[in-house]
Amino acid sequence: MPESRGKAGGKPARGRDASDRNAGLFAVDELEALLVLRAKMGEPISYGEVFRWFGMPFQRFQVGHLCAALEEVDALQRGRGLPELASLVVRQSDGLPGQGWWLSKGHDPWEGAFVGPEAAAFVRRHQQRACDQWNDAKGRDENG
Repeated sequence: MPESRGKAGGKPARGRDASDRNAGLFAVDELEALLVLRAKMGEPISYGEVFRWFGMPFQRFQVGHLCAALEEVDALQRGRGLPELASLVVRQSDGLPGQGWWLSKGHDPWEGAFVGPEAAAFVRRHQQRACDQWNDAKGRDENG
């Protein structure tokens, strides 16, 4: 019987292999594929939409699980020399990532407020890098 996605997983362990990456609440490989798809579309995705993709209602107390999986996705991207994807996951209310993204160390340093026009421009630059990467890759795939 397939494992249910709805059961809570523990804190991700460091140095897990590919099969272990998919053992938590949010399967890292599937989350990465979803974010690559959104990058190819040139569109961010809300936290609630990610939860629904995984068949779960949005529950604030489970956002930490999603953030841990996003950190893993970004670590995989950095390891491949690719732009990070977590900036594509945003709050529906203002279109910006949550506090966890701002405090992560993988992206360019930021010392300003986590809201407002300057923050939005900073996020758009990160999102554009991801979208450009995957649209360039899509064009290479289609053209041979």
